[in-house]
Amino acid sequence: MTRWSEENALQGRLSLASQCEKEPPEVAPVTPGPQRPVG
Repeated sequence: MTRWSEENALQGRLSLASQCEKEPPEVAPVTPGPQRPVG
């Protein structure tokens, strides 16, 4: 059961990673400036 949880977590991370890559470029880049901080 622990193994299944680990696999599920890994799948979730991969899914989140793919979604982040598909996010628009205006949300992804972290550049210094007057832009509001993320977080």
